[in-house]
Amino acid sequence: MKLSTQLHKLSAKTIWNPLPGGMQKVISEIWSRLYTTKMSSLLIAPFCTKYAIGADMLLDYKPSSDDINYSSFQDFFTRRLKIPLSKSSSYVWPVQGYVCDFGKVGDLNPVKIKGEIHPVPYIFGNAENRIPENYFFVNIFLHNHNYHRFHSPIDGTIINIEYVKGQLTFLRPWLYKKSLVSLPAFKNERIIIEIEDTSGRSWFITFIGGMGVGKIKLHENVQVGRIIESSDEIGLFLLGSTCCLAIPEAIENLHYMKKVQVGEKLIS
Repeated sequence: MKLSTQLHKLSAKTIWNPLPGGMQKVISEIWSRLYTTKMSSLLIAPFCTKYAIGADMLLDYKPSSDDINYSSFQDFFTRRLKIPLSKSSSYVWPVQGYVCDFGKVGDLNPVKIKGEIHPVPYIFGNAENRIPENYFFVNIFLHNHNYHRFHSPIDGTIINIEYVKGQLTFLRPWLYKKSLVSLPAFKNERIIIEIEDTSGRSWFITFIGGMGVGKIKLHENVQVGRIIESSDEIGLFLLGSTCCLAIPEAIENLHYMKKVQVGEKLIS
């Protein structure tokens, strides 16, 4: 394990994760605001160097602000696609990131939080008791260098939106045992969207905040009753993030840390 990973793991376990959720939120809000300052744009170049983000990789994007140049680090981090995603399939990946947990809901181990045992559907708020054991679960971690906007995975109608208060613990999966890699999704602040597909089946998508996340933002037109198509952009993360799905279709050929691309075909 690299020294930097060891230090992150130690600081997560002993300093950040034990903090009260309210304090994590205040610190993260301040952090997020600093990243909106003009001076923060100086961080973009070293960030790109660290994560090997070349100029060619940025050709597909434009500043979130629609300015000619990135006006702040947050403007860069929440960059937009220059050309909106075209619909490639009825089922697509909603985010760009790395698969860190997956399997049938009924086959996955429950998690113990504050002495209480919770199954995977707990991640999805009030929908917990409506998610069948044969639904498929997948957890996608968005690394710092990934595109941090999220899109609809299917054609359908939004039938519920729920906000769940929580902590903002570290999300990085390699800081946890593989059996507990989804632990932050049980504890952290999150927004759950339920979409009914054209066959009348519910798809559950949870967007989860982590350390440094100032806010999870849904676009104003993302409301209950809205009809959406797969690949439609529905919101963005202001720093750090994870996305979890509980869906009626199984996803094949997954493995730990498999890279997935937003807008690409989800179901073979």
